[in-house]
Amino acid sequence: MRKGRKPITLSAGILILLFTLMPLGGCQQQKGEFQRQLSAVDSLMQTDADSAFRMLCTMDSLASLMPKALQMEHLLLRCNAQNKADLLFSSDSIGLELVEYYDRKGNNNQRMLAHYVLGCAYRDIKDFPSALQCFNDAVAAALLSLTSNKYIILLIMNVILLVSGTFMDVTPAILIFTPLFLPICQSFGMSTIQFGLILVYNLCIGNITPPVGNALFVGIKVGRTSLSKVMPYMLMYYVAIIGGLLLVTFIPAVSTALPQAMGLM
Repeated sequence: MRKGRKPITLSAGILILLFTLMPLGGCQQQKGEFQRQLSAVDSLMQTDADSAFRMLCTMDSLASLMPKALQMEHLLLRCNAQNKADLLFSSDSIGLELVEYYDRKGNNNQRMLAHYVLGCAYRDIKDFPSALQCFNDAVAAALLSLTSNKYIILLIMNVILLVSGTFMDVTPAILIFTPLFLPICQSFGMSTIQFGLILVYNLCIGNITPPVGNALFVGIKVGRTSLSKVMPYMLMYYVAIIGGLLLVTFIPAVSTALPQAMGLM
C-alpha cells in the first residue's frame, strides 16, 4: 500500500506546485504592466498634467494590490501630477509618507521629488518656513544626484557661491545658502568650522568683484581712480585668493588646525 501511494503523493505535489506558480506568474505580469502604465503616465504628465492626474487616480485600486515600492512610485507620480495640474494640497500627510519612505529606500532623484512635493504641500497650507526647508532639501538631493564625488560637489558649490557673491550681499546669502549646503557638507564629514570658512571666503570674494563689488567700488571712490585702472592690478590678486579658497576647500587642516590646537574642536 505504501508503494502504491507514492506516485499519487508525487503527482499531488506537482499539481500543488503548478497551481502555486501560476498566480505568481500572473502577478509578475500584472506588476510589469502596472510599471509600464506608470511610465506612460509619467511621459504624459509633461504635456497634459490634468489627464495624467485623472489616470493616476483611476489606478488607485490597482496600486493597492502592488508591492510597496510600486505603491509609493504611484503615489509620488500622483502628487507630482496634482501639483503640475495646479490642484492644491489640503494636508502634508502624503508628502511626509513619501519623504519618510524615499529617505530610507529611494535614490537621489526620488528623494528630490519627494521633498519637493512635501514643500508644495506646505506651501499650499501656508507653512512657508517648512516649505522653504523642503525646497532646500530638494535642491540638495538634486545636487547629490549629479555626482557622488565630493570634490566635484565642492567645486560646484564654490562656483555657485562665487557667482552669487558677485551680486548678493553677504548676510542674505549666508541665510539662503547655509541650510542648502551645510547638510551636504556634513554628509561628507566636513566640520561646521570649515564649511563656515568656505562660505564666508566665497562671499567675501564677491565683495571685491564686479558687477556689484561693494568693497571694490568704495575703494575706487576713496582712491579717486577708475575700474579700468584698478582691474589689471586686481587680476593677480584674484588668482592668489582663489588659490587660498581651494586650499581651504580641499585641505581641512587649513581651517581646523588652529581650533584643534586651542582645544575648541
